[in-house]
Amino acid sequence: MNTGTANLKNVVAHEHGHGIGLGHSIPNDCTKLMEAYHCGGAWFVGPQDDDIRGGRRNYGDPYENNDTNAEPSDLGTIGSDTLVVENLSIDRGTTDVDWYLVTLTSTDITIEVDPIGSTYMLGNEGGSASSISTDSISDPDIELYNALGTTLLASATSAGIGETEVLNHTVASPGAYQIKVYRKADSGGGVQRYTMTIYSGDQSGIPFVDGDALPETGLSFSVYPNPFVAQANMKFFAPSPGSYKLEVFDVAGRRSRTIETQTSKIGWVQAAWDGRDDRGDETASGVYFIRVSSGDRAEIKRLLRVR
Repeated sequence: MNTGTANLKNVVAHEHGHGIGLGHSIPNDCTKLMEAYHCGGAWFVGPQDDDIRGGRRNYGDPYENNDTNAEPSDLGTIGSDTLVVENLSIDRGTTDVDWYLVTLTSTDITIEVDPIGSTYMLGNEGGSASSISTDSISDPDIELYNALGTTLLASATSAGIGETEVLNHTVASPGAYQIKVYRKADSGGGVQRYTMTIYSGDQSGIPFVDGDALPETGLSFSVYPNPFVAQANMKFFAPSPGSYKLEVFDVAGRRSRTIETQTSKIGWVQAAWDGRDDRGDETASGVYFIRVSSGDRAEIKRLLRVR
């Protein structure tokens, strides 16, 4: 893109920002579309995080108006797959909530709400700039309801500001359900952008026939979802009663976490890893290997964590 074309696009986009109610921003460091003085250059700045949040504050996200259970945004049917819904936000102070309608073909559902944003200096023209971290503006929580949005089935509220909230639930039967995403009380009133990921069905790939089917061989170890953000679910078949060990290793072979489990009978065993090491600290994004073992039996799965 040549300099003239880039500058023209920046000017047009800047003036369009004024047209939707955005004012000038500071500092003037060539990082924001709505800076009062464009510094030139052969690149197109385009709408930035502060512009998107400003638009959401005035008009809401693309799924508005979905503020009540009477008018949820229909996300369609979710089979044994993953639906990622981006460009979402909780808007308009402390009163905005988001309702969504999903139709499940399975009884298992996992919902992840991940606050998104970045850290930068921001202020209004004529004032002073200060640092803002827009992935930690407020604390979104999750509730799952029946098709009409009138009966609460499950909720997830334990994650803090800037952390991914995860809801796992098994519903009574496939069909339509409503999801409510809302701001935890007293967790701020600014615009919080987020991404919602919905997993439906048994993500492990283990078949079910009249209950849990028996594996043909081995431990049939599985880990899901993969990649994961906040929690990885693990499942394996215990061929005999006794103790089993789950170990998490990084790519350098260093052990990050050990999870001990016991079973008093033959059958499927479920466990979860919350992404923390044995000290309770959050692990970094990257590749990990999870090993399940008992006696001379062991299986390893590769897992990707994304934060």
